[in-house]
Amino acid sequence: MGFARQTGVALLRGPMMILPFRCWPMAMLMVFATAAPAAAFDCGKAQTKVEKIICADAKLKSADDMMSGAYAKLKDSLEAKTEKEALRISQLRWIKQREACDYDGATDVAECARGSTAKRMALLTAHPQTGPGDGTDLTPWFIQKEGKKGGWDIDLNLIRYAGPQSEGEYLFNREAQALAVPALLENSTLGTATLEVAKDRIYGKSVSLTPTYASKRFISALAEVYEDSGGAHGNSWSYSININLDEGRHLNYGDLFTRDVTGILAKLCSDQLITARKVRTEDNTVTLEEGGDIVILSHIKDLERWSFRADKATVLFDPYEIGSFAEGAFTCIFDMAKLKTLAIPGAPLP
Repeated sequence: MGFARQTGVALLRGPMMILPFRCWPMAMLMVFATAAPAAAFDCGKAQTKVEKIICADAKLKSADDMMSGAYAKLKDSLEAKTEKEALRISQLRWIKQREACDYDGATDVAECARGSTAKRMALLTAHPQTGPGDGTDLTPWFIQKEGKKGGWDIDLNLIRYAGPQSEGEYLFNREAQALAVPALLENSTLGTATLEVAKDRIYGKSVSLTPTYASKRFISALAEVYEDSGGAHGNSWSYSININLDEGRHLNYGDLFTRDVTGILAKLCSDQLITARKVRTEDNTVTLEEGGDIVILSHIKDLERWSFRADKATVLFDPYEIGSFAEGAFTCIFDMAKLKTLAIPGAPLP
């Protein structure tokens, strides 16, 4: 999929007004280096644990090199200095986010870096992580604003159809536009625009929209949001945009499964979540919290909570929904082959 002369990049300046979003994980890092990111880092000069792990894994290093090449190609295709600067800021923020794979208690830094690099590659090339990608070209869309005390820091990394041809593609672009609107309406008096930012604080909004699957008939894109608006800690949430491009509408649970399958999916999901909680809490007696079964059922039936890839589907649970905030976000993963045995015949699954 091409992106030359079709990339939307905005470097915003001045006061920023933010509208509220619907309740999703991507850490917001608002302090970053001023030097431009290199096309590919030199393993002979690797310093951080993440860099050393990348250099020790030939496939991971190759993926990083390809991603760096995609960054350089995209940068060369941009003409305006403001566009290049917005892309540079976005890339430096992402590098900081990938370094966060080496957090206290991390069990697989390499896998974290692999997933982060794959998502960045998908954004820079505007190519879906899975699927044939044989529909209309997608294009990356960056909106960046470096925060200053008393204001907002904005980090939006989005994708949209470069030249939408169908109602489904126009619908997807409207969803991407909805993510961008808070940053674009600089003079808005709506939502958190009425929230006064403390003079010694920087509030922030980070949004990433990743195409996880795309074909001529179906697109699934994962939206990950982080917002820090002055509370004890920032809040993150996620949801998925799943659109039946043939019919020009959002995909619904009833398009895929009958009601009698819901209990089966909920039981499979519940078992995964209990196992995950036992690992995270290091307590083999832990189970679901009160009301957890209701949360699981509601998520199973809400396709905005489902993120699709060619080989699997993931049901997303935000922090607080299954365990304590410290336990973080949870997911249930269903093998696509298994899902197809449970789905309605002819259901528009990947």
